Amino acid sequence: MGKTSIKQSFFGIPFHSHYMMTMGVDFTLKEVEIKGDTIQLQLWDISGHPSVKHVRKRYIQDADGIIVVFDLTREKTFQNIVVWIKEIIVHCTKPVVLQIIGNKADLKEHLTLVQKDKIDSLIDHLHKDVIAKHFLKIGYFLCSAKTKLNIDEVFLSLILAKGNSFEN
Repeated sequence: MGKTSIKQSFFGIPFHSHYMMTMGVDFTLKEVEIKGDTIQLQLWDISGHPSVKHVRKRYIQDADGIIVVFDLTREKTFQNIVVWIKEIIVHCTKPVVLQIIGNKADLKEHLTLVQKDKIDSLIDHLHKDVIAKHFLKIGYFLCSAKTKLNIDEVFLSLILAKGNSFEN
């Protein structure tokens, strides 16, 4: 779906169409300067494989922000967003910033598989029913790890939404 490719794009690593699926947890640090302040992000790329569900729980508990990615060209991955959000709600110990990413926006000929109205409906539902209790903010971005479309904006939005909770 592109979590690792999105992270690599954010770090300036050139896009590769072939990559190894994350089988556990991959940790990376990146310093970002915003409004004269240096923020150190800890990025945890966690496998979505069912065998690491118990591990994901620990990382979800302490997260300040969570990025959930689906593939715009594969409807099934969008349907899984609800499963991931339920897992976040169950395991979060505090409200978090949630960024929902529709990846592969560069594949315009395939984008009709996940309709914008379905995405908008999900976001509206989340805002009405669960945002106040579980999420500080919910954002949605169309992205492309390949072209870097909106990649930096995803992380900037996450940092700004969380505000001063990201310590240097």
